[in-house]
Amino acid sequence: MRMSTAGRLLSAAFVTAAFIGTGSGAGADLAGRPIWQYHASMMILAFLCLLSAAYLAVFRPRRYWLRWHRMMGLSGAGLALLGAVVAGYMVSASSGKHMAYPHSWIGLLVAAMLVLTPSLGLAQFHFRHWASRIRPIHRWSGRLTIVLMALNMLAGLRLIGLL
Repeated sequence: MRMSTAGRLLSAAFVTAAFIGTGSGAGADLAGRPIWQYHASMMILAFLCLLSAAYLAVFRPRRYWLRWHRMMGLSGAGLALLGAVVAGYMVSASSGKHMAYPHSWIGLLVAAMLVLTPSLGLAQFHFRHWASRIRPIHRWSGRLTIVLMALNMLAGLRLIGLL
């Protein structure tokens, strides 16, 4: 039985979580690991997928770059949104104080950008007469999403005491 790319990435997120060191983290445990480790693993994999999508868009190394760009971008967005759901559960299981830190504020903005950016990317093929206007907005939205996600990863590392 073949596993989809999203299935492989999700499996990799859980395997990666198993290798992240233990420490005091917010939320309950899942399979003996703090939930923040699952959140962090999904976000790291999502970030790598989004970087891959950006690389493909800039360098276009192969004939089918657009197909891979779309797949990596949507996989990254899906993993990140799943990671955001895990974060919401983690906070409600521990302190219950949502939106209490800059990490969560930036995370909410990133989640909105993760919906907007692929929507713009797909829209340029559905509304071809507007494609020349949509394309630069999609590109800048993608760049901004990656930068905000990197900043939010640093804020998350600071929040758990690793920075």
